Amino acid sequence: MIKAVTRMLGLLMVVMLVSQTSYAQDKNVTFQLDLTTVIDSCAFDVEGDIASVNGSFNGWTAEVDTLMDGDGDGIYTKTIAFNENDTLAYKFWLSPAALLWEDNLPTPSTNREYIVGADTDQTIEVATYNKTVSDQCGAMAFPVEIAFQVNLGPQILAGEFDPEAQEVLIAGPFSGWGGTTDTLESQAGFNDSLYANFVTISDFSVGDTIPFKYITKDVEGTIGWENLAPETPNTGGNRFYIITGNEVDDDGDTIPEAILDPVFYADLAYSDLVLFSQETTITLEVDVRPAYYHLADSGFVPSDTQTGDSVFTFAGVFANGPYIAGDWVSWGPDGLGQRTDLQLLDDGTGGDAVAGDSIFTLQVVKAVNGLREGIIKYGLDGWDNESGFGADRNVLVADEAATTVHTIFGLVRRADGKLTDDVGPSAGGGDFTLAWDPYILVDNGTDPPSAVVVRSGGEADGTNTSVDPIDGEVPSSITLSANYPNPFNPSTTFEYSIASAQHVKVRVLNLIGQTVATLVDEVQPASNYQVTFDAGSLSSGVYVYQIETS
Repeated sequence: MIKAVTRMLGLLMVVMLVSQTSYAQDKNVTFQLDLTTVIDSCAFDVEGDIASVNGSFNGWTAEVDTLMDGDGDGIYTKTIAFNENDTLAYKFWLSPAALLWEDNLPTPSTNREYIVGADTDQTIEVATYNKTVSDQCGAMAFPVEIAFQVNLGPQILAGEFDPEAQEVLIAGPFSGWGGTTDTLESQAGFNDSLYANFVTISDFSVGDTIPFKYITKDVEGTIGWENLAPETPNTGGNRFYIITGNEVDDDGDTIPEAILDPVFYADLAYSDLVLFSQETTITLEVDVRPAYYHLADSGFVPSDTQTGDSVFTFAGVFANGPYIAGDWVSWGPDGLGQRTDLQLLDDGTGGDAVAGDSIFTLQVVKAVNGLREGIIKYGLDGWDNESGFGADRNVLVADEAATTVHTIFGLVRRADGKLTDDVGPSAGGGDFTLAWDPYILVDNGTDPPSAVVVRSGGEADGTNTSVDPIDGEVPSSITLSANYPNPFNPSTTFEYSIASAQHVKVRVLNLIGQTVATLVDEVQPASNYQVTFDAGSLSSGVYVYQIETS
């Protein structure tokens, strides 16, 4: 039988409270969006346009959870049932092509965020649509022909784009952000690596901002998106064109034209390339023990980022991303999970050093002048469940004839070279950003940064904790004392007692139930114990500490 005692501790300026964990179901959360300003600008038609709330709970899919204005006051609402402590990430979406997604918000995830509380009925305060909307009243929408131009020379040189097997397209609200139309044509004879074409854009007005991206598509229909690093906030990683009204009809077809300057695909210029000087065999190694440990401790692995689908077991590990697959292969068991050429093995073959050691391996060969740097992401059974949207792994490979790139599942090397393990997926109404953190210890103070897999306690990155027996009578029951001092900075002390030898787990959790430190996880004899916990690496706030025995 499992017994648990829970208390709360405050770091810095919060006092201690007593708490019991609650798992109540069906908390009705009402979202509210004030569209009066958008409606008054004539950018949103109340008769035909649609507003919806899209987020981790519905796979970020538009028009699934539509908002309605039942009383005509311009406040659109939608009520959805969640579980207590669910962490919601979401944005509002409007159907007019000039609007669509809100701009990024000033939050760590760039999304709106809400943690579901204990009340049966909850209403989030009224929000306004977070995007600049130009006045459309009296404005005339008219078509514009835009000449899009993109250079894929660096990708061709590095073997990341094959002109014979792939094509280039333009995507934006004018195409529903799809990749089936608006193909750009090779300008062979003028510039073999340049792709360009005129695309007619309709239903936009002077002053409208049109977002777009260049994409690639192979013969199997796999789409590859530009991976841009925006230089200005609220861009969403897109390129933009603003209709000025000064476009000129040079070809006499009554439709004005705008010719955009050529850009490099993904803003990767020739001077940015880091290339191999020789043919190189790369052995990719991934230590998947964090996934096994999470499965053993929780009975599941984090949900798929793309769909929110739950994953309760896995049998294979697959690699995805432009560096290893040329483009992003469609996630899922029926997509990436079918690509045996992208499957890592742990059977002692294909470069795998030891069968059954939980280190999965895949060997690939890069040609002379191939890229040494790129993006890779791993998935269990082909699911996108290693990290969240955009939290991809940047790899930099040594310029050697044979080299090994070793990493840990759930550990991401950022573009600045630092390592992080708090980028787990957030999908399906659940937040698993710290899913792998308990099983990985990161040290960015070494050169280069390093990390190791641990069975537990990885979440205490950079912290020091001591647990010592206290002399005295054998206790008659399980107890957990209040911590002192409280509030504290950076360390605090508390005591606990167990009346018989048993397995003891002492954890520190945040207020949404995520483990941030495991202080004890072992069989201990009956005794009184004193714990000194150093929380120097944690943010200020309220934390729960809990003892469980079994």
